[in-house]
Amino acid sequence: MVFGELDPAPRKRCRGINSLRLNSLILLIMSKNDDEAKNATRDERRGSRASRREFRFERIEAWQLARQFNRQVYAISRKFPKEEQFALLPQIRRASTSVGSNIAEGSGRNSDADFGHFLEIAYGSLMEVVSQLFVAVDENYIPQEQFDAIADEADLLAGKIVNLSKSLGRTARFTKPLTSLSQVVSSVQRPATSA
Repeated sequence: MVFGELDPAPRKRCRGINSLRLNSLILLIMSKNDDEAKNATRDERRGSRASRREFRFERIEAWQLARQFNRQVYAISRKFPKEEQFALLPQIRRASTSVGSNIAEGSGRNSDADFGHFLEIAYGSLMEVVSQLFVAVDENYIPQEQFDAIADEADLLAGKIVNLSKSLGRTARFTKPLTSLSQVVSSVQRPATSA
């Protein structure tokens, strides 16, 4: 029996089932194509990482260091105890994030004076993070060695922020970077802990 010579009754039934399946399949393919088209246009709008233009702040070494510093602060703060979840933890993270954010925001301003103002805020936020790290050491949330390492990073970042501010022709109130934050730390005695 040849395919075209099938009994008409079963063919109608099969045709009905097959057309439903076919319509479903067509709709599925069309929706996938629509999704792919949407994703393609979204990717085209975004551009690939390699082809997109850099923002001005991404070329600033102080911002790059602030980004690394922020990652270190987040890594350290993940080990804080639960009772600090609504106290020291968000405070230190906000201050750390503020350093890079203010460098970025300042770089987008129209004047060097505005940029310098945001650099002062970034510097102040950096000092806030260091102060809060002292609390973390005092409360034994982080070991002294870990504090010393991140304090050295903060010292380097502070120097970059000050030098960037000076390059704008500003005489900032924070014109001298810390000589060595780790030296300051080692000269400070830790409070006695009661056991």
